[in-house]
Amino acid sequence: PFSGLIVKLSKLIIPTLPSESKKLEGQDAGRLQAAVTAAHQRQHDLDKAIGIRSEIEGKRKSQQDYGLQRQQLDGRNKAIEGELQQLAIKALETELETLTKTHTLMTGENWAQHRHDLGDGHPCPLCGATMHPYAKDENLQPVVDELESLIGTKRKELAAQNAKQQGLIKEQSENCGKLKSLSNAEKLLGKELAELDAAWEAIHSVYPDWEEGREALEGRKAQAGQEAVAAAQALKDYNDLVGRVEKLRKAKEARERQQNEHSAAAVEKLRAAEQK
Repeated sequence: PFSGLIVKLSKLIIPTLPSESKKLEGQDAGRLQAAVTAAHQRQHDLDKAIGIRSEIEGKRKSQQDYGLQRQQLDGRNKAIEGELQQLAIKALETELETLTKTHTLMTGENWAQHRHDLGDGHPCPLCGATMHPYAKDENLQPVVDELESLIGTKRKELAAQNAKQQGLIKEQSENCGKLKSLSNAEKLLGKELAELDAAWEAIHSVYPDWEEGREALEGRKAQAGQEAVAAAQALKDYNDLVGRVEKLRKAKEARERQQNEHSAAAVEKLRAAEQK
């Protein structure tokens, strides 16, 4: 019975071991492991590339936003310059000074005494006129009131223009501060973009077929994942095959050893029988 079992095993093992061993031909564990490593590295590099392109796209958008902000601030500062030039502060100050001096003369005691001394038909020692409509206070007062009203209006206009000037100068100063901050931010952004571009070029030199667009790179993830799974499965299949071949080899060796032992036992029995 035992010898019959050995025969049956030999029939299974003899054709199986060569066929399984043949499957190992042309396969290399180092190459398969290298393929797994390369597939995983490709996945890692793809994720890194997506991150880099995402950062580049975001910073490019910030760069555009900075440029737009700079354009708006520069435009506003030019407009402020125009508004400042349109202010008539100096002219108002001169006009107000003249009106105030006129008011002081018209209401001063010396001027009042001079008016009171004037008589119709007699020439004014200052201007030579012989008609003196403002010699009396009741005739002069409406003119003084009108002048005071005008002075008040001009003072309000001057105050408004001074306030506007201060506001414009303050806004212009704040804009200059913002422009300086923008300049610093743009310099830093330029440095960061240069580093990201260098990192992208390093990856792109290894994978020249990869697109620059983040969405296109995202679209490659599925294929990269499938390649990594396939490489891992190929290595597993190889290792499983090596294991099966090793088991078959050991089984063949055991069969041969058992056959040898069985033959030796049979010879020994035959010898013993002949001696009897």
